[in-house]
Parts: sequence; C-alpha cells; structure tokens
Amino acid sequence: MINDLALIILNYNSADDTITCVRKLIEFEEQYHIIVVDNQSTDNSLMKITNAVGMNKNIDIIQSKSNGGYSAGNNRGIRFAKEKYNVRYVAILNPDVLIPDINAFTRLLDVLERNERVAVIGASVVNAENEYNPNLSFWDIPSPKDLVLDHFLLNKRNFKSRNFKLIEKAVAQVECVAGCFFIARLESLENVGLLDENVFLYNEENILGIKLKEAGYIEAVALDVFYIHNHKYKRTVDVSFKKKIQTTTNGYRSRKYLCSKYYSKRYLPFLWCVERLNKCYLVGAYFKNKIIDWRK
Repeated sequence: MINDLALIILNYNSADDTITCVRKLIEFEEQYHIIVVDNQSTDNSLMKITNAVGMNKNIDIIQSKSNGGYSAGNNRGIRFAKEKYNVRYVAILNPDVLIPDINAFTRLLDVLERNERVAVIGASVVNAENEYNPNLSFWDIPSPKDLVLDHFLLNKRNFKSRNFKLIEKAVAQVECVAGCFFIARLESLENVGLLDENVFLYNEENILGIKLKEAGYIEAVALDVFYIHNHKYKRTVDVSFKKKIQTTTNGYRSRKYLCSKYYSKRYLPFLWCVERLNKCYLVGAYFKNKIIDWRK
C-alpha cells in the first residue's frame, strides 16, 4: 500500500526546509515516490535541492513553468505522479513539515482503505514551539459571516469549538483539514478537478472542503497521529509594510473568488469594505510607527 503513495513537496525559495524534509522521509527507507516541485524559485533552490538529494532514485525533482501558487504547483506534482507512477494516493507536504515516522503514513492510508467516502485525511498539527492546537489541524467551512469577518485584521478570531464526529476510533470527520499536510485519494481529487488554481494563496482548504462535500465525499483527521509544522512566524514589527499590504491583498483576492464561486455575490460589498478597512489600518499603523521613530 505504501508503494502506491506519492509524496509531493512544493518548494518556493525554501531549499533548506525542503532538503531537511526530504532527508527525513528518506530515513524511513520505504518505497514511496517523493516528488519535489520547484515553483519557479528565485534563489537557486532548484540547483541546491538537486545537488543535495537529486541522486536518490526514489526522488523526482521537477519545476513549474511559472509560479501559479499553492494549488497550481501541487497540481503539477499530482499530475506528474499520476502519469509516471499511476499511484492511488498522493500526500501534500509543505517544506517545513516534519513527519516523525512511517506510521503517520500507514495509519492515514489504513483509514482511506477502510472508508471509501473519505477523500482526504489529515493529522494533528504540532507547531514549532511543540504546542498542539486543534484549530490548526481542522476547521469548519466558513459561514458567510465568517467569510467576511475572518478577513478583518482587527477581528480577534475567538475560535469556537469545531464540529466533528468520530467515524472510527480516534478518527474524526471534519469539513476542512490543514493544507500543510494531508493524504488524498487521487481518484476523488480528479473527480472534483484537483485543487482550484483560481486562487494563488489562501482559502485552498476551504475550497477543497466545499468541492468534496458537494461531490458526496468527506474529509477526516486522525486525532492520534501528530506531525510538526515547523513554520516560524515573524513578529508583526519585523514584517515590512509592503509585505503586509501584499498579504491582505492576496487574502482578499482569494476570498473574493471564493465568495463569487461558492457563496453569493451579495456578500462582495461587505468583503470589499473590510479590505478597505484593512488597508486604512495598515497605513495608519505605518505612519504611527514612523512618528514614534521620529520622536525617539
């Protein structure tokens, strides 16, 4: 069963993380296929990765023709896995994900084998500080209200309990699993058109959850399987003004598409107002900090 699995790692300017991730996977000495997709990195990542791990016969290193974002890059790897290896399952891993042992894969694959309705299964995320937070592992498909308010930078996001039910011991049916690591049944992904490439970044999990639910599939999380998402968040003060503007703009574009495609266009004016408030807040904070620095 494990040899019917392809692991897809999407790299963009993250060569060191990707190499660490791949080397950890190689340690398991299993005959799955590792596919590294370089999403047109600008920092010589492709050469670094090729020199570090490219000689392993179980590793394919390919490059996207352009940087189309998370969905487009991972779809490139999924199609490659289908064409070259004709696998039944694909795992999506961010470069900064560390899988502790081979049991993480075999446990999730066992659940997929037993439950034909389960199209995607994730696991429990532990962050870089070794803390477990279920809100990082799975969540509900956003309500129209959440779709708008969750984009507001001043919304404190007081997370409520997530809805889930056990479908077997320590396996919960959920609506969306974290996109940093999951295993999917390839046939199910193909039936819903793979990942939606109309978003560059953000909301990919929400869209996939909606598409699978509409097609009659379910997503699940193994509550007894843990992995490390070694994502190092920058402090707000260390993020440039340009980067903050870019982040909220990308988030707005993806939510605008999500709203138009899967909700109702009548919510778009509210989402537009929230984005304008976000920009005003960021500009105000920028000049406030400039004034503080000038007075020092």
